[in-house]
Amino acid sequence: SGAIQNDDGTTSNTNLAGFQIVYSGAIANGTMISSGGYQYILPGGSVSGTSVASGGIQNVDGTATNNLLDGFQVVFSGAVASNTTIDSGGYQYILPGGLADGTIVSSGGIQNDDGVANNTSLGGFQAVFSGATASNTIIENGGYQYILPGGTASATTLQSGAVQNDDGVANGNTISSGGYQIVFGGATASGTTVDAGGFEVVVSGGTTSNATLS
Repeated sequence: SGAIQNDDGTTSNTNLAGFQIVYSGAIANGTMISSGGYQYILPGGSVSGTSVASGGIQNVDGTATNNLLDGFQVVFSGAVASNTTIDSGGYQYILPGGLADGTIVSSGGIQNDDGVANNTSLGGFQAVFSGATASNTIIENGGYQYILPGGTASATTLQSGAVQNDDGVANGNTISSGGYQIVFGGATASGTTVDAGGFEVVVSGGTTSNATLS
């Protein structure tokens, strides 16, 4: 703790309890960030295979792929985090202009989407904030997606035991048997397909259009 590593080349399999900066053009592979450790990926920097333990922090201002997240990750504007697995207790925050693609959110994991989240497998919790988008999300049993006013979710699939609270805009969703969608007052849902055994509840003031009920 307190030690600093400035990476302007290539680092591999670093045990990080201190501070690491990954510069533009640099690569960091297989870093293990422990509690109190901090990794900052500058624009143009790239990391892969990072494990972020509880209490560890990763700030992504470049590119991060194939990370395992039990701690905290922030994805900044212009940055990309792909194929991240968020374990129980892990937390990913996508700032406006940031992109997370192919994220797996396990039960107990949290993804706060204030930018763009694509192709998420959601067994935990996802919040889609005003101005943010989430597309091609698969909400699994026990998974919960909350679309805040001004947020948009499209092409979402709700499996059995999944819940989607729509307080914004939901387009082109599929609600499988046992899936549950609530459209709140002031919110809209369009092009929803509700399979046999699926539930769509439209609260007073909510609007749904072009739904197909099997």
